[in-house]
Amino acid sequence: MGQGLFVDALYTQVSRFAEWLRGALAATQVHPLITGFITEGLIGGIGTVLTFIPLIVVLYLLIGFLEDIGYMARVAYVMDHFMRKIGLQGKAVVSMIVGFGCNVPGVMATRTLENQNDRMIALLINPFMSCGAKIPVYAMLTGVFFQQYGGVVTFLLYVLGFVIAIIVAKVLSLT
Repeated sequence: MGQGLFVDALYTQVSRFAEWLRGALAATQVHPLITGFITEGLIGGIGTVLTFIPLIVVLYLLIGFLEDIGYMARVAYVMDHFMRKIGLQGKAVVSMIVGFGCNVPGVMATRTLENQNDRMIALLINPFMSCGAKIPVYAMLTGVFFQQYGGVVTFLLYVLGFVIAIIVAKVLSLT
């Protein structure tokens, strides 16, 4: 959607700043351990977090657009019957769908739920949704342990996460 342009530009600027700071610290004869901590630890960590901001902004803009045209309300209405069976309102499906893209906005999307109990359950089951950050982990593990059936096992991990989320939601709704 074009957010890669912003992510790449932001990453480039953070990398340039880290290299400039590394040179400045080396010129002032700061210990290499401290230089590495500042440039790779602090600046690198903060830079990594900053590169996610354009992705989250685009995600929220698109979700806002879908809410404005009434699509999310329709999804919530259609899923309400199923979600009631596991003890949640239909609106909780929105946070679950967003959780498949990224769990952080998925957790943040639970704020739209009126009932505190539903909000807590949706918040607790959201990490079971397989977000994009889990794909490299799935790829690595399936590549090591299930070379021939990596795709099938990855799909089953997605399904397993969803099934576990449903079971946990049902159990938590009974408490």
